[in-house]
Amino acid sequence: MPLFSHLPQYERDNSLSLQVGLAGEEVHPAFVRLGLKMAERSITGSNARCVALLNAFKELIRDYHTPPQKVLSLHLHSALKPLIRFLIDCRPMSLSMGNAIRFVKHKIGQIRDDVPDEQAKKILIQQIDTFIESRIEVAGQAIVNHGVSRIADGDVILTYAKSSVVEMLLKKVCCVLLSP
Repeated sequence: MPLFSHLPQYERDNSLSLQVGLAGEEVHPAFVRLGLKMAERSITGSNARCVALLNAFKELIRDYHTPPQKVLSLHLHSALKPLIRFLIDCRPMSLSMGNAIRFVKHKIGQIRDDVPDEQAKKILIQQIDTFIESRIEVAGQAIVNHGVSRIADGDVILTYAKSSVVEMLLKKVCCVLLSP
């Protein structure tokens, strides 16, 4: 379009190979899929990206096998570094994703050495599911319920980016304002 020809023109590069370096590290398929979706921006919204990250962690944990003479908590913790680096290379993390990573690392670090691997993996997956429910889903609903009382008919609302919580809030406000 000639009107905008003076501005730098963006051309989409479908190849991540120029942007993402794996440095010989093996990346779990769940993280490759997530990284590609993040780079393409097909997962939008902080909560959606965070839940997708936590689901990738669950898939990694299910597939994980502790090498002989290694301890699950130490080895799995160190195995996360290249995966997280890969995701950051694909697209910068949201704050909630950083919090989720710290949570998962903390929970991995709490696994005692005497806990069998299969039991430890079940515990970690359950803790991740609890995190998704309590800190993302329930927290989002609490924000929506509180926010409804703060918005009145005639208020102007400006949003900056996609947010599933803001979207739920606006839908609920519309329902409240439009109901008889």
